[in-house]
Amino acid sequence: MSNLDLSTVTVYDETTLDHILKEVHQKSKSKDLIISAFITKLVNLVETADSAALLAPLISDYFEVSVKNDDQLIKLAGIIQRIIKGTASTESGGDSLLLTEYEKQELLAASAEYRNENRQIQTIEIGKENV
Repeated sequence: MSNLDLSTVTVYDETTLDHILKEVHQKSKSKDLIISAFITKLVNLVETADSAALLAPLISDYFEVSVKNDDQLIKLAGIIQRIIKGTASTESGGDSLLLTEYEKQELLAASAEYRNENRQIQTIEIGKENV
């Protein structure tokens, strides 16, 4: 395994891969806590079949967002693993660290999906404040 220092890998401007990973992890943990707390509050509001029918879709949406957040972290871990593997391969005289065209498209799609999920969370949080 390579001893790749992620704080030396600049992604854009002065932002390093290490910084991005920490930020993603912190935001994911924060969202997970918010989602868990809100689900707990919603579950406590269920007293009748009518309230269950009304609140069940909201609870389902929060669970879905939570699962998607976890999926994004798994994808990010896979990208990091490929980077580390690519660095080790480069150091041993193998191929370069560059991503294939398919991996680039996959990364762009994952990034767009993550931005969309963040918008959904913000929309849900705004709706929560209005309740």
